[in-house]
Amino acid sequence: MARETKQDHVVRGITDQVTEHLHELKLLEANPNCKEMDVERWAQSFLKNCLGYAASSGYSIRAQETKGKMRPDLVVLKNDNPVFVVEVKKMGFGLNKSDFRSGKIQLSEYLNFIGNVRWGMLTNGCEWKLYDFSQPQYGGVEVCAFDLKSDGDIIDVSKKSVEEQCYELLDLHESSFAGQSWDELAKEAMAFSPESLAKAILSVDVVKYIAKYVRGEHEFKANQEDRAIRSGSSCNTN
Repeated sequence: MARETKQDHVVRGITDQVTEHLHELKLLEANPNCKEMDVERWAQSFLKNCLGYAASSGYSIRAQETKGKMRPDLVVLKNDNPVFVVEVKKMGFGLNKSDFRSGKIQLSEYLNFIGNVRWGMLTNGCEWKLYDFSQPQYGGVEVCAFDLKSDGDIIDVSKKSVEEQCYELLDLHESSFAGQSWDELAKEAMAFSPESLAKAILSVDVVKYIAKYVRGEHEFKANQEDRAIRSGSSCNTN
């Protein structure tokens, strides 16, 4: 028998809770009167019981702790220090919106308001995204994401599907955060972000290389045209 890995151990410990929460999520999705606050309550429970941010591990979760415009939906704290902020949207909300209603923009504003908080999560219940806001010039880089719906766009509560979901959500689990896996994921995401790639493409060395290549192509074509002219002139002389 293969030895159980740390990931296997975590998955085994959360499978029942994830199954229960998926059943609850299906009920929320089927409820035409489901409000954003309902999703927020569910998300708070999901963070505690499925993703491991529980009081037994030193965590607490505060909901809308301030009044006014800057009201993060959920703030996860470790020993009373903010760890990350969660912005919760209603079921079906498109997390990739780029307008002023974008949850990512709200996360950025909340983190600036709170200060000294690097991470932000965005969710509509089914979809979850983790962002790294440590470099403001990039506006927050998506570190990892998962969707609790299967490929058929349904919430599948079969045993096999739930187990697969458990492994997928491990990147957002407390064990990954505590083990500093988020830092590694962020480095990788940052390296391949559109902003980083654009910066690399526009670097002096790359521009010099492109210029050298274009110059070489130009000289090659000029030589070809010159040879063609000479060849034509030779034929006309004959």
